Amino acid sequence: MISKISKVLGIAIIILFLLAIFNAVFIVKHDPRTGISYDGFGRQLYDVPFFLWGSGIERWAGFLWHFIDIAFSILVVGLVSFLFKVSEEKKV
Repeated sequence: MISKISKVLGIAIIILFLLAIFNAVFIVKHDPRTGISYDGFGRQLYDVPFFLWGSGIERWAGFLWHFIDIAFSILVVGLVSFLFKVSEEKKV
């Protein structure tokens, strides 16, 4: 029973994480009054720094949000791998 719950929870987290990535990357709102662009989470987007020129990234939310996104991604991957590990251990 625990193995099924942990596997379903892991899959649900993966789906929510992918939806969050889609929201952050592909949803862009532009305020014509101010000329400011926002991502799907409402974070203001800025021009990319020079070291990202040519990477295909046109706008980004900044260094702080970049590091928060990376930390959140590491947390999600760790949690999902833990849930699938628990799911496999309970089968044995």
